[in-house]
Amino acid sequence: MKLGITSNANSFFSDQIPSGVHIETNSSTRQGMDIGAYVEWSFFPMLDLLTELHYTQKGELFQISTWSDNIHNISNMSTQSSVSYITIPLLAKYKLHYKIMTPYLEIGPQFDVYISGNSNTAEFDYRAIEVGGILGVGIDAPMGLPAGIEVRLNSTFTDSPRNSELNVLNTSIKHETIEVLAAIQF
Repeated sequence: MKLGITSNANSFFSDQIPSGVHIETNSSTRQGMDIGAYVEWSFFPMLDLLTELHYTQKGELFQISTWSDNIHNISNMSTQSSVSYITIPLLAKYKLHYKIMTPYLEIGPQFDVYISGNSNTAEFDYRAIEVGGILGVGIDAPMGLPAGIEVRLNSTFTDSPRNSELNVLNTSIKHETIEVLAAIQF
């Protein structure tokens, strides 16, 4: 069993285009913070289970103009959102052991528990719990040093945030992040 702490920078991005409606988006990512702790359970030489607990920030600045083939301009929306979650990933970690380093692949579900969120212009309804998945690759430090680095793609399966204007347009926003993590093991 290994214990550790992690920290990373999140980049949030999202684009879901409904059928029959044309959307122009002008968006930029919100750089967020993530800090957490994990326990790594070793069951087999090449397979571990990671249980983690993180405080995570997500959000985005976006402008959306929509129209359909029948109606030229249906809607214009511009907003900036900031959201905070307690994140609970449960990951399988497949490791390849070499003399100088240990590269690995991680995959598994993630549960985001909503803490707080705000938007400067639009009213959003944030889900209490979002469910998603993680795919990551990384390297445990060479020569047995108690550290590691990894890159993860994290995508939610549920729509969040939700908004009445987005619902009318059958448009969804999903949280997707690219994370670069650094870890220290105890």
